Amino acid sequence: MALVREVAPGDVVSAVGWDVAISSKVHTSSLPVGWLIPHGMNHKAAVEMGHKITLLYVGPVKLEIPVRDNPGYHKKTRKLHHFLTDEGSSICLEGHEFRHLSVCTS
Repeated sequence: MALVREVAPGDVVSAVGWDVAISSKVHTSSLPVGWLIPHGMNHKAAVEMGHKITLLYVGPVKLEIPVRDNPGYHKKTRKLHHFLTDEGSSICLEGHEFRHLSVCTS
């Protein structure tokens, strides 16, 4: 388990038993926002079979995200964390997702 302050830009992290899901409801103009979900929707089985994803931490970003319950869809600036997946896709995750990450050491 990692804390946000323990991970620096350029670090490689892994998440055992998790996959990255891109949000279809949160749209920004620049980077996709998402979260970690259990692989195959069964985290325990995914851990037992050794499934893991590897992410490269790019660093913190501030994104303007529309607030849907606000008339005119005003935007709110939020701090998220930008990662590159092992497939090369970009994803921004909330800080609380770090609890599922471990820093990889060589």
